[in-house]
Amino acid sequence: MVRKSIVVIACALTLAGCGDRSPRPMQLRARINGVPSPPPPEIDVAADATTPTNSVSTAIPQQFSYTHSWNLRMPHGTVSPRFLRARDLCLQDKALACKLASASISQGDGTPDGVTSASLEVQLPHAGLAPFERALLTPVRGEKPGDAVMVSRQTQAQSVETQASDTGRKVAQLTGYRDRLAALEKRSDLSVDDLIKLEGEESRVQSELDAATGQQHTLTDGIAREDVTIQLNETPEIAESVGPITQAWRDAGETLALNAASALRFVIAALPWLPIIAAGIFAVARLWRLFRRRRQKSA
Repeated sequence: MVRKSIVVIACALTLAGCGDRSPRPMQLRARINGVPSPPPPEIDVAADATTPTNSVSTAIPQQFSYTHSWNLRMPHGTVSPRFLRARDLCLQDKALACKLASASISQGDGTPDGVTSASLEVQLPHAGLAPFERALLTPVRGEKPGDAVMVSRQTQAQSVETQASDTGRKVAQLTGYRDRLAALEKRSDLSVDDLIKLEGEESRVQSELDAATGQQHTLTDGIAREDVTIQLNETPEIAESVGPITQAWRDAGETLALNAASALRFVIAALPWLPIIAAGIFAVARLWRLFRRRRQKSA
């Protein structure tokens, strides 16, 4: 009895281990017809393509954007030639990799005593800062070494790591989304309505991708080049020490003009009062004569 039970259990275990290895009806039909299983009946563009991919990882190191401000002073008459030389250097020297953002100059009132000032805004790689500064301080015609000086400089750093990382991730996601949309367009079972939806979505995604790529290029260029704002000003003239008589003689013309203007204002303001003043003088004189006559008669 025991031996029969053991045989029955062994047979049951053997049958359970073998399992059902026969092909299912759908698989059999596919093998026989030689075609794959049919695609799903409907295409949902949003479900198929908009799922973001996490396969792209952008590991960007710490990145900064630098802004510099330089203030130079130089003798009278040397601002304009130094400005022109710096501008042409940025535009023409390819080794500096300089970009000119803006340039302006004010020639004063055109007189010999007029004050001239100028400003430049350039973008330079970090390695080009020192050569450009040396070129700025190099004497122009009529100067001696050391006449032009850097009176102040400021540097500010701004971290763009987060912005660069977000932009890179956005570009990667939009690129993957666009590629998946292009793959969907190649399917042969799409309807006209599906193709119209796909083309509209591709156009929208391409516009966003172009904007993100442009922002990425701007960030990359801002990291590769540093903004430098340069102010060129003349050194204030030191007034010579003169005596009070000499100073008064120098100011004689201005003093005369001011006093003449004050006198003219006084005359113009007094004109309406002249008839009243004349009448008052006449009345006082008449009363004085009457008083004198009465005094003489009484005497």
